Amino acid sequence: MSEEKKYDDRGREQVKAWYCLIVTTMREKAIRDRLVRISQNERFKDQIFRVILPAVKEVKETYTKKEQQRIDALEQRMKEVSSEEERMLLQQERDSITPKRKVKEKILPEYTQYIFVEMILNDDTYHAVKIDGVRHIQGDMEGPTPIQDEEMKVIFKMIGEPFGDESEGFEEGDRVTIIDSSSAFQKQTGTILNLHSNKKEATVSIIMFGKETKVTVSLDQIYKKEN
Repeated sequence: MSEEKKYDDRGREQVKAWYCLIVTTMREKAIRDRLVRISQNERFKDQIFRVILPAVKEVKETYTKKEQQRIDALEQRMKEVSSEEERMLLQQERDSITPKRKVKEKILPEYTQYIFVEMILNDDTYHAVKIDGVRHIQGDMEGPTPIQDEEMKVIFKMIGEPFGDESEGFEEGDRVTIIDSSSAFQKQTGTILNLHSNKKEATVSIIMFGKETKVTVSLDQIYKKEN
């Protein structure tokens, strides 16, 4: 039996959909962050879902001067030693020096001034997202117009994130790749040990420096490896 459709006082069907917010230029990130906090509010947790700023993350890795000098010395030493065992020990020491990671978001030029919000549109959510810096919600004379899923899938693909249910359907034992560009484990491949469906997280076993490391990641930050 299909679920009965619900409508608000304005006759709008109460369904989850994507909407495009036109925002003040140069303030996109701050506005995005505030909208995310609003979506996490207890009042809107079942009405405002995802907030997307079309941006790619650039990760820059840096070492301190002392760390770089140590790396150079170890790499030079590896070239000089004849023992394979000693070379492996030097490599392990080299790999143990981890860089500091700085993540920078770069907004896609064609989407400057745009933020996309997945929500159920009604008077409460409309006014909740119309914060300072949001000029208007894209639409026509009748009001905000939903963005088609096909268009949103293109945007998600451009920013390298999964869309919708693509992050669901995992099983323990699945081989997955971590895609969280802000994580030190980005692009690492591992095996799901445990699923925490209530938190939408998974414990993944990966190999770091020759040893097993267990990390907990969000389900929307991993994808299955194809056989």
